[in-house]
Amino acid sequence: TAAARVLLVLRFGLSLAFHVFNTSFNVGLKERFNFTPKLHATYYGFAGLVYSISQALLAKPLIKKAKINPQYLIATCIIGLACGRTITALAPSIYVMFAGTATVITFLGVLNTAISATVSQIAGSDQVGGFIGTIEGVESFSGIIGPTIGGLVAKTGTMGPLATVCTMYAGLTTLVLMTFKTSVMSQIESLAKDAAKEDEAQAKKEMEAEVEAEAEAEVITTG
Repeated sequence: TAAARVLLVLRFGLSLAFHVFNTSFNVGLKERFNFTPKLHATYYGFAGLVYSISQALLAKPLIKKAKINPQYLIATCIIGLACGRTITALAPSIYVMFAGTATVITFLGVLNTAISATVSQIAGSDQVGGFIGTIEGVESFSGIIGPTIGGLVAKTGTMGPLATVCTMYAGLTTLVLMTFKTSVMSQIESLAKDAAKEDEAQAKKEMEAEVEAEAEAEVITTG
């Protein structure tokens, strides 16, 4: 469906941007800040902590607040990723770099939760597993080609990877703002209406069954 295609492109683009950026960023950490194994452990532990806090404290209330128009929340998160990547890439000190990482991870925690919630809404219970598997396959493919693209882009200059991922984020933001409501949200609304009709039909059947049972009981009693 159109909704599934939008989410697949979104997931693929986000994953690809991550791999393109990190290919040169991880190398640059040692060159720019003389990163040691201990600093690497601290860095990734810090990122994991921020991600957990983002999902636990920010994601649910923000998603609930943006329930009617989630495309604006998703677009804001993508723009936030671009800002965070810019801060980390241009950071003059390790402290600014950590601040940029916190920005990226905070928006990423909200974004991933919002997308996961949407995935569960556009597919039936018997289709969610297959769709999630397809998304994981697409993300795995981006992990194969992303580092290659990142390496090629890095050869154009130090700003190459940043310019590339910011361009990708701009494209994904445009995709979300232009198509999310007409494809994803319309499918969610359609599925919700179908579910409501099924519930109504089921309730009607149960009511008719109760009436028939009462009628039979009355016949037996009077008989």
